[in-house]
Amino acid sequence: MNSKPYSAFDYGAYLLGLHDRSEKELYEKLLKKGYTPQESASAMAKLADYGYIDDARYARHYAEQKLHSYGKRKVEYDLLYKGISAETVAEVLEELVDEDMMIEEIKTAMSKKLKGTVPEDRAQLKKLFDSFARKSYEYELVKKAYKLYTEEIENLESE
Repeated sequence: MNSKPYSAFDYGAYLLGLHDRSEKELYEKLLKKGYTPQESASAMAKLADYGYIDDARYARHYAEQKLHSYGKRKVEYDLLYKGISAETVAEVLEELVDEDMMIEEIKTAMSKKLKGTVPEDRAQLKKLFDSFARKSYEYELVKKAYKLYTEEIENLESE
């Protein structure tokens, strides 16, 4: 007899009601709660049949949120760590990542950081680029965004 007040399915549905999770995350939560691998797998199958678990949907939603703050590589790494298949991650990022959009996001963040100024020396420029590297933005995209940012500043100064 199961000593838990709820079935693995009910507990899984409850967890998904709090927020979406990947299959791997949910399965691990069920095991951690003390459900057997068989109970957990059965609950996972039933939750998937009802459409409550969908790694592609989860990956898309996660990537849409995180791509405004982080680079493609970090989002890709995070999704793989959460147990999303490499194929699903590649499809989602292919669909969502637009180089022009990423450059614009970086330029906007750069404008907030620099507040209309341009780094005075190489050390400040390195510090700026490093801040974007820590968020896994690709160097080439940061470089393009910086060029657009400086052109915008020059245009404002020449008016």
